[in-house]
Amino acid sequence: MRKISVLLSFAFVLTYFSGCTKTDAPTGSDELLQMLNEEITAEGSLDITQKEQIEGMQTETYYLGTEDRIIAYIPNCIKDSADGTIPLVLNLHWTSGTPEEQVSENGWLEVSEKEGFLMIAPFYDSYDSVYNHTEYFADIVRDAFERYPMIDKSRVYVTGFSNGGAAAVALTDQHPELFAAIAPEGWMVGMQDQRAKGTDHDMPFQIIQGTDEYTYATDSGAMAIMRDEQEALSDLMLFNEMTEGSFVPDYDSTPYWGYPADSAEVLQFDGKDWTVSNYTKDGFTAPFGQLILVQDGIHWARKPHARLAWDFMKHFRRNEQGEIVEISEETNMKQVDFSDFPNVELIGADLDGMSDEQLEVLYEQARYCQAMTDADTNTLRELVSEDATFTHMSGRQQTREEYFADIENGELQYFTIGIDCPIVTVEGDTASVTFTSVLNANAYGAKGTYRMSGTHHWEKQDGKWISVNTSNR
Repeated sequence: MRKISVLLSFAFVLTYFSGCTKTDAPTGSDELLQMLNEEITAEGSLDITQKEQIEGMQTETYYLGTEDRIIAYIPNCIKDSADGTIPLVLNLHWTSGTPEEQVSENGWLEVSEKEGFLMIAPFYDSYDSVYNHTEYFADIVRDAFERYPMIDKSRVYVTGFSNGGAAAVALTDQHPELFAAIAPEGWMVGMQDQRAKGTDHDMPFQIIQGTDEYTYATDSGAMAIMRDEQEALSDLMLFNEMTEGSFVPDYDSTPYWGYPADSAEVLQFDGKDWTVSNYTKDGFTAPFGQLILVQDGIHWARKPHARLAWDFMKHFRRNEQGEIVEISEETNMKQVDFSDFPNVELIGADLDGMSDEQLEVLYEQARYCQAMTDADTNTLRELVSEDATFTHMSGRQQTREEYFADIENGELQYFTIGIDCPIVTVEGDTASVTFTSVLNANAYGAKGTYRMSGTHHWEKQDGKWISVNTSNR
């Protein structure tokens, strides 16, 4: 018989690996700071040829035409994702930089693995004008749609540091229809196609800038970003109809940026103040523009860039009509509230890409796990078929009631359960959830945190999803 419990016994060999820990809800300041401080430092350089497995993900190196290498970074937990469900981040390096450095030194490897999105980082002639590369970058995105059908075309984002940041603005100018948000870091240039400003192709933007990074003192003594960036920021504000053409930035009242913020907060990381200024747009609850100023920051890649950029960009998608749509917490949940289960953590679950039926099954799976942590055998009896059997890795088998008795008497204690990278399949009245469970538990005196992979089967009976052994249908 197949096992249908998340944990049956600890008499097995455990496999440990990194998973995607997607954060679907908007991140608050305290949670954000915790994430920034927990993000690990990538070690060493990557010697990548064609395909390579690095911790937590696979890389694929390929070429388009006569151009240099393009590297795709694919977290392990998304490799089997359904078509059209996974976000894409186009990641562009700085002058004299490389794709490997761009994704590593700005923290993108860690965030991609945790959040479960695909990254593509091309090598290009970063000494040339970024506007000479916009068609190539657009071709990379279009090719990626064919190469990786898992990509959700409505959730494609572009980021870059220094020259790569300028390229992100250039792509907004030339191909806004391809992207749902941008996050230029460290440098920008203005938009060339003046006719595009104020069109229907709005573009949410986040800019990260250091106080000692391409800034200067104005005649009044007030500090301002360099003139290239002033032009780019003005263009983005006009492009998104967030200001009037007659507006004159006031650096005396708003140093560095010149635009008064609708709200602001100060984060502290690595002993520095990171001042986050938010700019709103009618119809959106999330900031549509975000300017982040790093105290004493020089022109250098910083690990928090990726976390801050992703937490901004992930709120937006571009619909089939070309309009920017906000992805709210309610949209992500689709009327299914997983916060009902405080002892259960969804890890790398792409809720945006799931149908209502898939979410319904996943909700029952989470309910099942919560009941295990609560030792709530009444709920478990509602969810589990009477003829279900539980097979331990040692070969020992238990009936449903024998297994529940061990939960009731405390021989099996479950404290928290993680559902890591679930793949939910629904076919009519049958369904399955394949995932790795991350368990903090005490089973027959063996206490610890364990990982265990398997498939949990469900059947719809009298309108309700019931946990079963392998379906006979």
